[in-house]
Amino acid sequence: MIFNFHDEKIKNSIENLIKSRRFPHAVLIEGNSESERINLAEYLTKAFLCSADDIPCDKCDNCRLANDKNHPDITYVFPEENKKFISVNKIREVRTQAFVRPHSALSKVFIITEAHRMNEQAQNAFLKILEEPPKNVHFILLCVSKMQMLETVRSRCTQFTLNGDTAGDEKGYLINAQSYVEFLLSGKRYEQLKLLSQYEKDRASADEFLSALKEYAVSMLKSGNLSITKSRALTSLYSEIEGFKDLIKTNINLSLLFSAMVCGAKYQKQ
Repeated sequence: MIFNFHDEKIKNSIENLIKSRRFPHAVLIEGNSESERINLAEYLTKAFLCSADDIPCDKCDNCRLANDKNHPDITYVFPEENKKFISVNKIREVRTQAFVRPHSALSKVFIITEAHRMNEQAQNAFLKILEEPPKNVHFILLCVSKMQMLETVRSRCTQFTLNGDTAGDEKGYLINAQSYVEFLLSGKRYEQLKLLSQYEKDRASADEFLSALKEYAVSMLKSGNLSITKSRALTSLYSEIEGFKDLIKTNINLSLLFSAMVCGAKYQKQ
């Protein structure tokens, strides 16, 4: 499988990892496209396990078994059937399995396909193994947004952001909406204002951005895996967006409007 890199920066980062063969023990892949998250995870997994000189070769036993999703040293972690979240017991099982030696490859890989569905207790349990990972074990966490993960988990991962599911977003409204929410939940008001400033002289673009921001806020809230403080911050933002969109249609100064928007978020970094 050849991964189709849409982002030159990510492509260069992956190529450098492969050339150095210094693979991180934990990788976090975020982005709206589930298929691209999975594809990149599986591409990296083959690179981690490949036994050839030119990796991933797609020819060795490890690559072939990985392509067939039948490799004994690759574990996919899903929410349990009929369960909304990945339970702490599931993560404890992963921790136990991680200390079992590989069957056929030199390493083991755990792909947590919906890491944003780990509740806070499960993430804290997972953090313990990230702090002292077993040798030759790699964890790949996939999520819609890294802001759904605890900062302590994020900080221990090599992070990649995919924007492959942004068809029709040539002007970057959705990407900017994602960045704005990240700044909001991190308490970075200056960055919020700086991002909004690009729309101060274009009311149509400002309206389009707010629509994308509302859409993204809904997707984050529906994930059900934000802290109470972050959920309140996003709920407050969501409830105000339509009012801001109405004000854009008036003669209000957009710079003042955006300042009110940032200050009105009522979010303090915890």
